[in-house]
Amino acid sequence: MLVFGGTGLVGRSVCRACVRDGLAVTSLSRGGGGSYASTGGDPREEWRASVAWRAADALNPATYKAHIESCTGVIFGIGALMEGPYKRWMGKERDGAAAQSLGEVNRDSALSAARALAESGRGRPFVFISASSVAPIMSEWSPAYLETKREAEVLLQERADAGDIRLTVLRPGLIFSEREPLTLGAAALFQAFTPETVELEPPLHVETVARAALHASLDEETSGVLDVAAIRALAARSAASC
Repeated sequence: MLVFGGTGLVGRSVCRACVRDGLAVTSLSRGGGGSYASTGGDPREEWRASVAWRAADALNPATYKAHIESCTGVIFGIGALMEGPYKRWMGKERDGAAAQSLGEVNRDSALSAARALAESGRGRPFVFISASSVAPIMSEWSPAYLETKREAEVLLQERADAGDIRLTVLRPGLIFSEREPLTLGAAALFQAFTPETVELEPPLHVETVARAALHASLDEETSGVLDVAAIRALAARSAASC
């Protein structure tokens, strides 16, 4: 399995799920980091030693051509909420990384990866981590984030309709993890302060999203757009089959 954005919150969990299920997995990110050595030998992170961590630019297929030619499928977890170096401030991106627009990160990079996948062999699975329009943080705080994700969905669907890829789009709302305190705080705050008149989908644990993404890539019957409820159901089916 080839995971774009494998060092991110969802991508990291997808890589861990692949290792747990005995699948070979390669992570692609601009920094390439994430190795077991980088954790200082934390025994909880031993799974990282089984992942091939590679540096690549999703906008430049030449940097991952060999990986995409040999993969069974792609799970695309690259994304950014806003313009600017906020990930660097949070320690999620290395210093010196070239700034990219939301369109480049959320839309163009996914289209580049899908095109490369199709050109090296049509019909393989492409799982795109998108976003729900219900969560206020997505639709109000950073509307451009949602706009660029939806633009990517439309263009990816055109490739799917042409038979180039088998597309599954996951639309989670807020995602949380015990290992990322900021995500726990965000989930709690938005649930506590969202008015009752505003519909708010329940946050999803990152492992639920990762399990659903992996199942979607392996199950030939799965495709289309999956909302929060469908993501939960698919993750439950995956867990039941293990």
